[in-house]
Amino acid sequence: MTSWRALDRRASEVAHALSAEGVNPGDRVAFIGKGSDRFFELLFGAARLGAVLVPLQWRLAVPEAEAILAHCAPRLLFLEADQFSHLDSFAAYGGPGGCIAMAPGSSCRLFDDWRRQARPTGALPEVDPASAALQLYTSGTTGEPKGVVLSHANILSGRRDAMRVGMRWNEWDEGDVNLVALPLGHIGGVGWAIVGFFNGATTLIHAEFVPDAFLAALAGEGVSKTFLVPTAIQILLTRPGIRERTFPQLRTMLYGASPIALDLLREATEVFACEFVQQYGMTETCGTVVYLPPEDHDRPGTSVCARRACRCRAWNCASSIPPRAARSACARWAKWKPARSPTCWDTGMRRTRRRRSSTARAGSRPAMRAISTRTAISISATASRT
Repeated sequence: MTSWRALDRRASEVAHALSAEGVNPGDRVAFIGKGSDRFFELLFGAARLGAVLVPLQWRLAVPEAEAILAHCAPRLLFLEADQFSHLDSFAAYGGPGGCIAMAPGSSCRLFDDWRRQARPTGALPEVDPASAALQLYTSGTTGEPKGVVLSHANILSGRRDAMRVGMRWNEWDEGDVNLVALPLGHIGGVGWAIVGFFNGATTLIHAEFVPDAFLAALAGEGVSKTFLVPTAIQILLTRPGIRERTFPQLRTMLYGASPIALDLLREATEVFACEFVQQYGMTETCGTVVYLPPEDHDRPGTSVCARRACRCRAWNCASSIPPRAARSACARWAKWKPARSPTCWDTGMRRTRRRRSSTARAGSRPAMRAISTRTAISISATASRT
């Protein structure tokens, strides 16, 4: 268990340790590995310095990860224990500072020692809310990774907007427990974790999605909210004895990232006996842009109303436009597109072609698509319990 106080202190130590390594605001530092509480010490520490964290998907093949590392050119590379077998391949991409191990068992410097031994070298810089905080790589529908650059503002503005709207299912109570099991190199993982932190919830970080461990946490650790992809929900429903289990504290299960079959949704609603909320979004919009609330899961046969998380415009409606009072909240069976919003990128894309060679060398920057997202607020002061 990591307290808010400990996370705050460790994030400051990480910021000073990064500075001592010569990392400056705007520099990239990369992370490859499964989930852990140490990841968030690194995330918030980098944010306090104004550096940009680049978490990679731990399931990437080595050549895929090498291409991304060569493209983002990190000053430092942080590796979890599950990546130690690839250390020889990744070591050359650690920049001047080399690699730092998040856990014992490698020849690299150990993260905890590296963090504790750092001494403040002066006041940390003032972080511009519009500056980059995260760079996530996503292939979308193109099959080629894009570097999506998310600012402090992009990450937090949607959270603040959601709080102002006052949606019942989106409210967090004292004592709420948030469960995160999706990869932290994906917006559905790191983004959902930040939602819990922002609302002051205790956040459980699982290294990866393991069905039995996930169900045990739901049943025995007081989990009240979680986010999953439909495939994971389907896997949970196949576990032996699932219909005999109860999850008394589970209040809301959010899902997204792919379509869900109606039969699967009905079975999940029956088994987990909680609210379900469907979310749709993109890495480029820092997660959710529209959602389907619990009440529209509970009324079979009624028309579906997709609620907005950012400003949207609806046209070509297949049914009547909602009344004026409801237009700002929903689009009935409508095509929509995001307009200008604090969560959305607004500086365009740099389209390039990725070099597919598996022998990318350190220091080279294979051409990849880069998306920059900017607007205003800072995650540098955010802390939480994990």
